[in-house]
Amino acid sequence: MTTKPLVTISYWAYPLNDGKMIDLEGIDDFESELSKNFNLFISGKPSDALGGGLYEMIMTVYHNENIHDLIVFGSGMVSEAAKDIIKDTVKEVLVKYIANPIKDAFSIIKERDKDKEPDIDQINIKFKDIDISIYNVHVDGIAKNINIIMDVLSSRVQSFILDNQLPYQIFIPIFKDREAESQDWKQKPVFRTLQKIDEPIQNVTSDAYFDYWGLFYTTQEDQFKAYNVRTYEMTNIDFTMPETGSY
Repeated sequence: MTTKPLVTISYWAYPLNDGKMIDLEGIDDFESELSKNFNLFISGKPSDALGGGLYEMIMTVYHNENIHDLIVFGSGMVSEAAKDIIKDTVKEVLVKYIANPIKDAFSIIKERDKDKEPDIDQINIKFKDIDISIYNVHVDGIAKNINIIMDVLSSRVQSFILDNQLPYQIFIPIFKDREAESQDWKQKPVFRTLQKIDEPIQNVTSDAYFDYWGLFYTTQEDQFKAYNVRTYEMTNIDFTMPETGSY
């Protein structure tokens, strides 16, 4: 790749009385490893609360390419400047150039800062034509599964195309909202991402990453679709947009 994607990383840390914070011991080595593949902006700040959420990172990857162009490479629809990046296929862009470097770098912090229990709360990947948001569903959910999620995503992305258009946003994973569905006025299944507080859906495992994904299309009359990862089927749905922390 000729140009490194930009990655921004933010997290809250344990505060000290002087306005400083107890940072991650492995943060410098983490940054050094990650900088081999990305330009970085890392922001750790002292928390004003001592509840949950400390050392849980939100990462956003800005990638200056179009996923649609990656799919149609070889058909004459791709710019010459992009060919050095997309020639290795969608899978290599998502897995080799994004997922694997993040997983390898984060393993440094997991080993060096076990006492702080660092985690990845969310990863957003922003291409020119599509935004992908991956949410943590249990401890180390993203950290352990990011490369597998990206591998599956790369094998499914062509099946997302409707009327020659990809979805504008992808949410991974989504869950049926049984409580909302019980309301009589609801005409379609209701899906959402997990809530940060008072979540009634319990005992979620990594299997959830490969059940349903949310697809948002700007060009379809029914804009929100639930994509069944196992069957490739789409269902028109009502969708509750995620809370602050993603978009």
